[in-house]
Amino acid sequence: MNHTLLIVDDVEINRDILKELLIDEYKIIEASDGKEAIEIMEREHGNIDAVLLDVIMPVMDGFEVLEQMKKNDWLNKTPVLFITGDKSEDVEQRGFEMGISDYIQKPFNVSAIKKRIGNIVDLFQHRNMLEEKVKEQTLMLHNQFKVLKVQAEQLKESNINII
Repeated sequence: MNHTLLIVDDVEINRDILKELLIDEYKIIEASDGKEAIEIMEREHGNIDAVLLDVIMPVMDGFEVLEQMKKNDWLNKTPVLFITGDKSEDVEQRGFEMGISDYIQKPFNVSAIKKRIGNIVDLFQHRNMLEEKVKEQTLMLHNQFKVLKVQAEQLKESNINII
């Protein structure tokens, strides 16, 4: 199964480089700015396995995209990796505080970027699967509790009748 990545960068050559690096392992969706990225996520939010997000963009920058993702509760299910040439620690720290999963510097280290994206996607897939299993188990236990409660009530009534 190919995972889907959303690459968000206003510079077409950066999107092309990332697409070329990752196309063999991932289905790629591209957005040229943050506003377009949000529109794509609204349509495809359950189908995107990770977002590679540039920080500095026109229309809507990476931080604004993160805020919108947080507001829509997408950050819990979809990891975001900042892709930026900005080397300031403030950008990196603010990104992590806002919920990014990783921070990748331009220019790209090909083997590192592939491994980091793969690790993050796998981690989120496993976490989401475990959360789903916990929900299923909780629902099952809740239903079993209801059945036991009814049986306890029936047993109580039977004991009263016997007495």
